[in-house]
Amino acid sequence: MKRIEFETAKILNKKGWTIFAETVYDILNGDDKSELKHLFKIKGVQDNELVYAPYQEEVIEWLLNEHKIFIQIELEQASGSFSYLIFTRTGLSILYGCATIGGKHIDRNRAIEMAILDALKLINSNNN
Repeated sequence: MKRIEFETAKILNKKGWTIFAETVYDILNGDDKSELKHLFKIKGVQDNELVYAPYQEEVIEWLLNEHKIFIQIELEQASGSFSYLIFTRTGLSILYGCATIGGKHIDRNRAIEMAILDALKLINSNNN
């Protein structure tokens, strides 16, 4: 399992993620060069100075349970790269062919991260 990336975590928290995660990005003083830290090691920090960093799988489950957005990751047998599908409660199916980025094949974790980012964009636009 992989934790979501910093930029994804910031968007996720703005979209309403409130589930406790013991690992966070510390954004004290607006520092975007944040690194993962364990929450119990940070003392005297306010909630608005932290961005929770859940695992990708936790976010996928949250999207399904809270917003009825389902993400499916698929391995393209011919190319050996990954793509993803996003389904919403309205039955909308969005296919994203993400076999390459800049001519390079992407791995499963990167495909998941891309799918999460695209799914987060749907939360407000579809009233999920």
